[in-house]
Amino acid sequence: MEKNPAPLFLTEHILSMTAYWVCTGPVLAKLTEYLALPLGVSNMITQLTSTLLMLQLVGGAWYGRTRNRRRYLMVFNLTWRTCLALTCFTVLLPLGIGGTAMAMLFLFAQIAFQLCSPAQTAWQINAVEGKVDASFYTRRETWFMALYTLCMCIAELLVALAGTDAELQRSFVWIGGIIAVLLVAATRLLPRLPDPEAAGSAMPLRALAGPLRSPVFRRVVMAGTLWSLANVFVGSLANLYAVRILEMDFFAVMLWSMLGNLLRAAFTPPAAKMAERMGWRKTLTAYIALALVLALGWWRITPTNAALLYPVLTLLGSIPVGGLSLGLFRLQVEHSPAATRSVYFSANSAVNGTVCLAGASICSGLIEAIDRGSLPFGINSLFLVGAALMVATILSVWRLPQSKPGR
Repeated sequence: MEKNPAPLFLTEHILSMTAYWVCTGPVLAKLTEYLALPLGVSNMITQLTSTLLMLQLVGGAWYGRTRNRRRYLMVFNLTWRTCLALTCFTVLLPLGIGGTAMAMLFLFAQIAFQLCSPAQTAWQINAVEGKVDASFYTRRETWFMALYTLCMCIAELLVALAGTDAELQRSFVWIGGIIAVLLVAATRLLPRLPDPEAAGSAMPLRALAGPLRSPVFRRVVMAGTLWSLANVFVGSLANLYAVRILEMDFFAVMLWSMLGNLLRAAFTPPAAKMAERMGWRKTLTAYIALALVLALGWWRITPTNAALLYPVLTLLGSIPVGGLSLGLFRLQVEHSPAATRSVYFSANSAVNGTVCLAGASICSGLIEAIDRGSLPFGINSLFLVGAALMVATILSVWRLPQSKPGR
């Protein structure tokens, strides 16, 4: 009897994604500050996880036409994991060289990750399809958040307790060690995973536009893209804003981020249960409405009231993220055929990434202009742009079809 590969895929995903996301957020923002990178450059680096999504279209096309799919997956998995594992160790280099090396390593890690991502996702989904129940992806998100919260807590605590530059340097070395251990453990599982589906006939390049010709899938893409673009001006900016503008105590950032991640893990299963009763359309709308209110809260936060508002915004802001990630992922799976799923995921990411790259470039340009005093408003005004985009996201979500019961 063929062994169910779901536990191996689940473990590999949780370990590798924990390492990937630990090297983002407040930790990445603090790393750019330690390496003395300009504010606009720091913003672009912290946005790379969303702005390079467009490369997934290239990855999907490449994977669809390659004959040796396992080799493709192994090469790109090893590339992004090696570059990411080395990112935090750049603090051991002289300051100027270290900043450049960090930026390049993180950029190369993101490029390889995005080229690999649609293939990796299709590999997992196709391997476990029919062998797991509907709760598999809910468990995956919940268990990932549990390990991620623990590791991020340790990483942020190491940074928060550093009182001098020398101690902060050692903290980043320890964080790099944690990321490396997670990635080595995940990578050791890759050879044990079953072979991906054999490549069929070479996919014509014009087929890459096929997913966007599907009216239903196009609506899913639009909703997800608007949500990601809104987060360029809210979620991603909030991390940089707290560390570099509000100059929040990093221990406070660590504490409330950890508690927020626990809330995200706790509220993801209820989101799935809610969707079973009322459908993903209404569930996503409720979660985005909460995020909209919180975006207005970020607009009003100042160094004076940050001690009161930051915990509230961070705790409640974590709740919509898990539900929206799960819901949009479920809708993509539901409305994409198994045979060409990597192409559908690639098309979604290409649109998402292209729009987010433009959004991040505009956001970074505005931040630089505001920082120079060239514009008559503050950086906090950018959160209003995010709030307006969330209104547009709600309108887009209401154009989605009702999801099937139990999905």
